[in-house]
Amino acid sequence: MRAIETYKKIKEYVDEKFSFLGLNRKREIERLIFELFKTGKISDFSEIPAYKNYNQFKRDLLKIRY
Repeated sequence: MRAIETYKKIKEYVDEKFSFLGLNRKREIERLIFELFKTGKISDFSEIPAYKNYNQFKRDLLKIRY
C-alpha cells in the first residue's frame, strides 16, 4: 500500500507543479520521480531538481537515477 500512497502524492505534485505539460510528459516525469523515491535516491520533494525546460529536467532526473 505504501507504493500506491507514494504514487498518489507524486501524481498530485506533478499535476500541481507541471500543469502546463501534456499528459505523456507528465506520466514520464511521474514515473521517473516514483523510481527515484522507490530506490531511495531521493526522499523528499525538495530534492527534485529545478525545472527550466522539459529536456533539461528529464536529463537531471535521469542523472540522479543512474
